[in-house]
Amino acid sequence: MATSKPSKLRQQLAHEAARFLRERPGLRHSDAKRLAAERLSVSEVLPRDVPSDAEVVYQLQELESAAKGPDWKRRFVRYAELLRPL
Repeated sequence: MATSKPSKLRQQLAHEAARFLRERPGLRHSDAKRLAAERLSVSEVLPRDVPSDAEVVYQLQELESAAKGPDWKRRFVRYAELLRPL
């Protein structure tokens, strides 16, 4: 069964939630997602558009690695995620 690509809204919510988590380290993921929807002025979010915690964490890692520079850590994390099911 092929997996579908996440919706643009889902990706935007994950990215914005990650930004909130980066700005406020003690924030819960659920609160970060809610605040992300508010920031994007989304009044109603369908369940399929709510990013998982893993998607938010991935975006957070992307933000942090972009700020730090070296690409090797981001690639390592991505490869580890791909190999985890094996």
